[in-house]
Amino acid sequence: MSHKRVKEALSDYLSLPPPGYAFLLEGRWGVGKSHFWRQFISKPFTKLKRRDISISAAGLSTLEDLENALFLATVKEAVPSAVRETCSAIWKAALRVVKIDPDDIKLKAAVKSGTTVVCIDDVERFGGDFQVLFGFIKNLLDDAQLHVVIIADEQRAITRFTEYKDYRERIVQKWARLTPDVGAFFDDVVQGYADQRVREGLLASKEWAVNFFEGRQIQNLRTVRAILDEMYALLRAMTWPDDAVPKIKRLLSAVTFYAMATTKSVSNAERVSQAFLQYDPSMAFGILGHHRVPDKDDKTGELKAIRELIAELGLTDDTYNWPHSFVFSAYVAGNELDADAIAGDFLVFEKAFEDLSPLKRLENSRHLTDEELTACVDGLRKQVEEHELESVQELWEAYCRLTDLSGSLQTGWTHAECQKIFLDAIHSYQVEGMNSALENFWDRPLAVGDSAVWKALLALQTKIDDFEGRKRDEALQCVIIEGKGLMRSGHRSAPFTYADPTAIHARLVEAGRDGIWRMHEFYMKRVSLSDMDEKGFTAEMSFARRLAALADKHKTKGNKITQEEAAWRALSFKLKTFVMTMEKAHALQSPPASLKKAETRAASNQAKT
Repeated sequence: MSHKRVKEALSDYLSLPPPGYAFLLEGRWGVGKSHFWRQFISKPFTKLKRRDISISAAGLSTLEDLENALFLATVKEAVPSAVRETCSAIWKAALRVVKIDPDDIKLKAAVKSGTTVVCIDDVERFGGDFQVLFGFIKNLLDDAQLHVVIIADEQRAITRFTEYKDYRERIVQKWARLTPDVGAFFDDVVQGYADQRVREGLLASKEWAVNFFEGRQIQNLRTVRAILDEMYALLRAMTWPDDAVPKIKRLLSAVTFYAMATTKSVSNAERVSQAFLQYDPSMAFGILGHHRVPDKDDKTGELKAIRELIAELGLTDDTYNWPHSFVFSAYVAGNELDADAIAGDFLVFEKAFEDLSPLKRLENSRHLTDEELTACVDGLRKQVEEHELESVQELWEAYCRLTDLSGSLQTGWTHAECQKIFLDAIHSYQVEGMNSALENFWDRPLAVGDSAVWKALLALQTKIDDFEGRKRDEALQCVIIEGKGLMRSGHRSAPFTYADPTAIHARLVEAGRDGIWRMHEFYMKRVSLSDMDEKGFTAEMSFARRLAALADKHKTKGNKITQEEAAWRALSFKLKTFVMTMEKAHALQSPPASLKKAETRAASNQAKT
């Protein structure tokens, strides 16, 4: 649930008179539940005119512990922080300092039904019998008639307390599951840093950094904070040029590797250190093409272990941006920090020419020397001919750069020779792993030769999309038939349009009745869609007819059938219902021309296969 909706749900709960039940704020460890509550009580909460009393159940185990913690939280404004931070261990000392009798009527008046909210955090870390905590919360709800907010990681609570589910149902009626808001958390953390230059430098890269964290599925906000704190310490220790805007991408990637690896195991610090001692991390740890040190050359197996760690953390692609850095290696190994040397290795304040790809270097070709231009042109041609570019868009941009240069006699090739280089390369490109996005930037007019290259790129784009489509169809087929993975909204796709019914039937036989029932459920949801006609399902009718016929072969005579036979009968009926629904939608008595065309295409594809 989004943070906005959680705030609205909490506000709705707190705006009512005490309802006799608690509000549960749930989420897995590290998503920022406690941080969210602190932010809530400092902003929207104040508008509700409520007083909060927040305690943590972590480390507490008895009713007396809970009552003492609640009392200390009640009088926290009057207790010096040095005493208050010792928590319930010396709560009597706190009473002596503030000179308050627990039965003092003024103290009782501070806790009022309808105005006081008690928040109990870290429920899953309560050290005693959960029935004790349950009774404590029940008294707050029934006897004191207070609003109560419970913060918990339910998965851990269920594992920790066998009776958790039963008690939860008796005290919780409103709940919200919190998901991490990395962007908002990034702002909160960075805005708290004292050094203005570092703060502004990090905020300037916020969009990229948030996308980086989310793209690598780093959703534990404690990990995000650790990474940002490490970045702050490094950037603050660097000598900044005047008016410099730091380029943090490379360094943030490396720090993320260090933070995630050592969080997983402290022993990984040595492997992180070794990773940056490699002359070229991309060659040592990359997994694409020839950019990888063969295992036979890894005598100790250490490079393989580091490569597996990097892949496990989802950072393989980042190795192409990591430099060879003795100083960073020494830093993560616990040696003295040389921040300025790290800034130089990671190009924090400048971008080295050699670090740019040939295509990027050619964007400023007018500023290159003759030797640099020749090196860029030769390097880019090599990338094209050896199929090293990873997107159709890069191929098009490379073609435009090189044909422009060849037209001005700066490559040594004619325009036609340049076109042939690209056409030969494009026709032999492998589609797996390529990005199919393609845009004719700058509204570039297409000459005759350009048009041929553009058409070849469009054909390559189609091949990539078809390949990816087949992969998605095959993956969804595995979910439906073999039960491997999650369905989600797959019933809105058409993964069987061009599938071979005989092959699918064989897989269903192998999967047994569970697979048959999953196929039945898939078509049952399909039939329930009101917009089937708009989803391109018409072409799937041929497959459904033929599979229904194969399913009918499993019918047997007699008054009693097996469970599997019942599944086949249900599937056959649902497939026929799907076909009838589609025919009715089109008001057709026979297969339409479009269906015949689809059937012809399906037969052709099967023949090719």
